[in-house]
Amino acid sequence: MRDVALSQGLMSAAGLSENNIVQLGVQLGVNLPHSREAELEADQLGLRNLQSAGYAPIGMVNFMKKLVQKGGTPPAFLSTHPAASARVNLLSRNINSQQAYQGDGLDQQAYRQQILSVL
Repeated sequence: MRDVALSQGLMSAAGLSENNIVQLGVQLGVNLPHSREAELEADQLGLRNLQSAGYAPIGMVNFMKKLVQKGGTPPAFLSTHPAASARVNLLSRNINSQQAYQGDGLDQQAYRQQILSVL
């Protein structure tokens, strides 16, 4: 009984109601996991679209690796996105190793020359 009163007092002092706590629980337990699943699906579709457009799929993996190196991500249970390291692993598994480097987008020098010619 004392613990219930204490927790209600703390919630009141923090400006939280039971309704807020329920909403937070729903967000953490239901909405965020579905959001992460949608992001993983979007990664797969993006990878497929890159390959269809003629870009080397390893570029997407390399981009995700840069996100991992930058760090600073919240704990997975608080995030709307899967951990970048999990995304790297999943993308890497879904790339045919013989096609990983086939396509455009990996030659920075050629890219810069093309962009500068347009500007």
